Amino acid sequence: ESANDRLSMIRRVQSKYDRLEYASDIDTWGVPDYWATRAEVQEKQKYDCEDYVNSIRADLVELGFPPEDLKAMIVLPYSDPVSSHAVLAAREGDRWVILDCNRPNEQLPFSYLLNFKKLKELQ
Repeated sequence: ESANDRLSMIRRVQSKYDRLEYASDIDTWGVPDYWATRAEVQEKQKYDCEDYVNSIRADLVELGFPPEDLKAMIVLPYSDPVSSHAVLAAREGDRWVILDCNRPNEQLPFSYLLNFKKLKELQ
């Protein structure tokens, strides 16, 4: 599997979710924090940041992407230090790219994480 194949896979899966609507858990589920399953995201056609990350991760693993090459992270933006955020790091060849629901259709360089304080890496 080449880096180009992985990048193509990442872009294909990411675009599937970028077409859906971003909505807060309050608006979608009526609660402050809810971690939706991929099926629930597809049913509602809505997501928040952790739903986006978990859904893309699940799709990529299902397509054969090695789980160890995907890192879901909870981060704290330096620009808004009260609201945590989720992003996904994906190994693409010899580099990592960052997927962020706030930056649709972009595979951001690893240096993008300099905008955040890392709080936790999810398994």
